[in-house]
Amino acid sequence: MSKSFYFFLRRFKLNIEDFNISLTSCIILGKGYCPSDTLFKTVYIFNAIAEAKSDWKSVEYIVLNVLDGSTFQSILKCCIFGKDKSNLYQSKAAVNDIFQHRFMQPELTAKQYVCYIKDITFKPLHIGLVENGVSCDPCVTVTSVIYPLVVNHGAGICAKIAFNYLNDTNLIEWFEYQIMMDVDTVVVMLHYINDEAFKVFTYYRQKGLLKILPYPVELPGKQVIQMQNA
Repeated sequence: MSKSFYFFLRRFKLNIEDFNISLTSCIILGKGYCPSDTLFKTVYIFNAIAEAKSDWKSVEYIVLNVLDGSTFQSILKCCIFGKDKSNLYQSKAAVNDIFQHRFMQPELTAKQYVCYIKDITFKPLHIGLVENGVSCDPCVTVTSVIYPLVVNHGAGICAKIAFNYLNDTNLIEWFEYQIMMDVDTVVVMLHYINDEAFKVFTYYRQKGLLKILPYPVELPGKQVIQMQNA
């Protein structure tokens, strides 16, 4: 064996070993890591509601209700996936509503984004948000799209988010008014509420008027120990 060929083999072996080390490092780094998921601990999507239509092909937008901790100047993009995330559609996340408190600036702002999907060619099943300029990789955090049941001659009413504290007397009056108006069911997605208001919720749940649902995703802040006792 010539000396030059020997050194070639030795050098080739070292390169292969370096490649294996680099590949192993990438696998370790890549485990559970998504470079595009920069909003993972910043923006929390707790539901995504499609426009109420009898056929998904007629749906023109999806509404995202979020707690948003991104910077004020952030421009977000909607990443919309089909079954098994095999299809992808992207659109700008337009701000539809912002909850603003007169006396405080929360770390996470309650916002409502709208993602328009008028010319989409597949049924949206999963949706997530990324910062503008970031790619919509399948590994980004997503939530399932909810398609409201359309009932002929039926009606549904959505109220604003109420959190942290509710006046129990006013809450009782509100529930009794719903009963007077022949409301069949009230649905509440409960994360945390003061104990007095929670007792009111428990009472009307036992009467069969109220359904208490947990949030579909884990949100920051106090955990819902109350739900375990509901």
